[in-house]
Amino acid sequence: MTTAPVSYTAAKLLGELDKRVEQLAIVNGVLRAVSGGAGFADILRVFASNLKKLCPFDRCSIALYDDQERLFHIPYAAIGNRFGESGESSRSPESSPLGEVLRTRQPILRRHIEAEERRFDSDTDLAKMGLHAEVLLPLQVGPRFLGALHLATYETDRLDEDHVRLIQDLLPAVSVALWIRSAKERAF
Repeated sequence: MTTAPVSYTAAKLLGELDKRVEQLAIVNGVLRAVSGGAGFADILRVFASNLKKLCPFDRCSIALYDDQERLFHIPYAAIGNRFGESGESSRSPESSPLGEVLRTRQPILRRHIEAEERRFDSDTDLAKMGLHAEVLLPLQVGPRFLGALHLATYETDRLDEDHVRLIQDLLPAVSVALWIRSAKERAF
């Protein structure tokens, strides 16, 4: 007995369902980590390791915004399969596209950084690391801006609008996890 080939529409719907299942698994993992008392580093580790199934990136970090200092701090980064302290200095909103994310609260997709007219001081740092495309997405709980998720790739045009959409669906869980974690740290 032979089976009929799956139609294009059915295959597309099954692919979309697979993505949604992966998204749910990521949200579940992040919420499980924070409920277990995980810190910022562990939240990023859980998120980044699982996000690889949905989005091709070579570097993932969370830039935490300090509204008193008016600086973004990037304490940890996942690069390839390695994870650890980023070693990056704090950034002012004016020196990177993080400032645009802060002002607009909208994602920024930069598919080919070198070809863009708008240049930032942080572009030099990305070039030194060999990164050529990036996406930055706001992390917020209600009106409170916490920072931005930053993904970057070594290849141009490797990130697209579909990746941004998929990641945006995950951001509320990551934002709440970071907000809970920061509230716990402020309590002690």
